[in-house]
Amino acid sequence: KLSDTNNFKNFKECTDSHRILLCPYCMSKTDDLSSICLYCNEDMSRDAGFEYTENQYVNEVRKKCSHCSQEMLRLAILCPSCRKRESGKIGM
Repeated sequence: KLSDTNNFKNFKECTDSHRILLCPYCMSKTDDLSSICLYCNEDMSRDAGFEYTENQYVNEVRKKCSHCSQEMLRLAILCPSCRKRESGKIGM
């Protein structure tokens, strides 16, 4: 039925709109993984990005950059603020 198709389309648009794409390097929010990250200047098309729900993003563990002390997501390997590479293990 046409109404079922429209309902599915509306449901898909609603659920897709709550997804957040993240740069695979600095874990900053982005709209397009096929371009250069506005925060860390890395080419995001070279690696698979992350996709979180809003709830996952809000609840993700954060850490402070070892260079500038700005807060960033735990899995980030580059700081979105100072653009320096984090040393040591991921998640420290």
